[in-house]
Formats: sequence, structure tokens, C-alpha cells
Amino acid sequence: MKFIHRDRARRFCFAVLLLLFTPLGLRADESDDINQFIYGRTYFGVVGTSISQGGTGFGTATLLNQQQYEVTLAPSIAQNYGWGAYIGRREGFYAAEVSFWQSVHQASWNGTYPVNGSGSVTYGSTLKSSATLNSINIDFKRYFLTDLALQPFIGLGVNIPWLEVDNASANTSAFGNAVFEGIGFDLGAGAEFYFDSTFSIVGGFYQKWSGFGQYKGVNNIDEQVQNAVGSPSSFTTSGFDFYIGTTVGFI
Repeated sequence: MKFIHRDRARRFCFAVLLLLFTPLGLRADESDDINQFIYGRTYFGVVGTSISQGGTGFGTATLLNQQQYEVTLAPSIAQNYGWGAYIGRREGFYAAEVSFWQSVHQASWNGTYPVNGSGSVTYGSTLKSSATLNSINIDFKRYFLTDLALQPFIGLGVNIPWLEVDNASANTSAFGNAVFEGIGFDLGAGAEFYFDSTFSIVGGFYQKWSGFGQYKGVNNIDEQVQNAVGSPSSFTTSGFDFYIGTTVGFI
């Protein structure tokens, strides 16, 4: 999967919104509203997460910007736990949510680096550091068995991740952090148990796919991955993420 350009990302988000707000006849009639355990609520929630991420490019690639005299490593990250917070709105069978997820991981790199713009040399040992994975997510859910307190759902959404790696970039005089920025989509399922319209517990999983095509190194300049010497056209990741948490309704 190649990195999705921002203009394409906006078109993709619009298509997702159009699809999910056009239920194709799945929405219940108003006469069915009284049979639903929960019909409408605005809510916020917190979750604990288990985050894993694998893909291409990360773990071995080196980004070289010869004009800025900057070298940036692109490490892989190990599985770890994190947290998230979100706000959403439920209407009938459907809900829309905006969330923020964060997790801290061990980062590892053991790859090659270019030499004088031609050829490459294997580093020969594994470098380790700490990395923070952040993500803003926009997700839409479709609930089933809505006359019951325990309601399964499926979800579809977009994610906007950025990965900050400690001391993964250097120029001729300093070390600094590297930030990789991307966009992607996710598909998931889960279940939510409603005690009443105010309180619920929720759990599920998301399969996430993301493409990272932009980064910033120690010079703090936005750069395209595909323009760096010795790099792939983009980095891609996929992860199978779990979460469990609670929600509180207030409207």
C-alpha cells in the first residue's frame, strides 16, 4: 500500500462518511425506536489498549537527506499496552466516534545505511530506543441486537497516526527525535454492554492498515519519505489492536 496523499485522504474520508450515513435501508423505522434498549446518547469513554504493528520499511530503512545533512533511522516497534479516550454519538443502530490513542514502545533498528550516495553498508548491530505511537481515529459503528443490553457491533474508520522515536535522527552537530506521519483505515468488531443510557462497558478489536509517507528529523523540516536517498517510496504497517473500556453518557 502506497502512502495516501492528503488530497486523496480527504476524498477517502468523504467516501467513508457518505457510505456510513447512507444506510441502504438498514435504518429502523421510527415505529421500531421503542424496541431499542438504547436509541440516542452522546457519550465519552476511556479504554485500555494492546497495540502491535508490523509492516514494510520500518526496522531496517535509513532516510538520508543530503541537502540538509540529516540521517534518520526508521525503527520497528514492539507490542505494548496503551490508553485511549474518545467522544461519540449514538443514533439508533449507528454511532460515530472520534478518539485519541497513545502507547509507548521499544523501538529497534538493524539495517543498512547509504554511503556517499552509492551502495550501502550493514550496520551490524541492533540499536534500541523508545517510541511513542499516537493516533487520531474517526470510526463508525453498526450495532445489532439493539433490543438487548449486550449489543455486538462492527466498525469502520480512518486513522491518522504519528510515530515519534527518541534520538533516531542526527545531523552534523546534534541528535534528535524522528516523527513519522501517516494515514490509514481500520476495520473492527466488538460488543458493548449497557447498564442503562448512562453507563456501559465496551471491548473489541481493530485491524489497522496505515501508510507513512512523511517524516521530520532532527532539523524539524517536513520531508517526503520517497524523496530521501536509500528509502522506499513509503512505509506501510498493519496491526491487530485490542481494547476494553467504559463509556458515560451525558445527553
